[in-house]
Amino acid sequence: MDGLVMTIASNAESALETLKVISWCKNRFKVNTTIGLSNVSFGLPSREQINSAFLSMAVACGLTSAILNPNNRQMMQSVKASDALAARDKNAIAYIGQYSEQGESDGKSAKTAQKSPKTLYEAIINGDATSTEELARQALISGKPPKLIMDDELIPAIQKVGELYESKKYFLPQLIRGAEAMEKAMSVISPELEKDSGKISENKGTIVIATVKGDVHDIGKNIVAMLLRNYGFNVIDLGKDVDAFRIIEAAKANNADIIALSALMTTTMNQMPKVMSIVKEEGLTCEMMVGGAVLDSNFAGSFGAHYTNDAYKAVKLAESLINQNKNGG
Repeated sequence: MDGLVMTIASNAESALETLKVISWCKNRFKVNTTIGLSNVSFGLPSREQINSAFLSMAVACGLTSAILNPNNRQMMQSVKASDALAARDKNAIAYIGQYSEQGESDGKSAKTAQKSPKTLYEAIINGDATSTEELARQALISGKPPKLIMDDELIPAIQKVGELYESKKYFLPQLIRGAEAMEKAMSVISPELEKDSGKISENKGTIVIATVKGDVHDIGKNIVAMLLRNYGFNVIDLGKDVDAFRIIEAAKANNADIIALSALMTTTMNQMPKVMSIVKEEGLTCEMMVGGAVLDSNFAGSFGAHYTNDAYKAVKLAESLINQNKNGG
């Protein structure tokens, strides 16, 4: 359906009528729509501004396609941004490929990322969750010990993803996809790791772990919890969006050595000092570890917590903190 576009220079209501048509076609009849975009600004100065804004408004109403100048940079920026906002560009892959420097700075391009990965490391770096399970199974079938797979491929890969994110060569969708790919691989490797860890008689310590209240991102937290278990810790995973008092109750009930908290948003990271405040009020002696994309060591130190920026370092930090406490440190 062509939602006829007339110039607003002669009729101020014409653009709104076109938007009504587009919305009507989408919501009532579920049909695709198109428009000749540039008509809307005919007879006006700085036409690109009007065209770009109208395109965004039309996409919001459900526009499927538009006749426009593909050589116009501002217009194509609006198209790519709209595709990302309307979920046509899943995970904003095309948008990131167009407007980031990851291809040049990391020796990759969007095409390279789409090639079938040959190793688990490549699959996680590329965020290819569909390949990681099979590659993990192949690694186990080849006879490679599960702990070696984790230490040689999985941990270095997720650390690399974190480094790329911190250096602004990767962005949040790529960070999440890498973590999801890692999680898929761990779902295959973990049962074999648990068989080995079951042979470990010594419990290194108890850790209560949670994503703080208001935050529903738990991929990174899940990976940390899994690694801690596989390295001999008793892990009490409370999940995501967990209230501060529930975290404290769990720490008390399980006599926790460490409370480990995760947050991915600036709006939820302030829950961490709140938990620490209650820890001090209750007189608990457990340590606190914190991590997440929006955190840094300065923030953690401001309320007496210990910061870690990847899963493997979290394991080493937990070991260090518990050993210090055992030795009276």
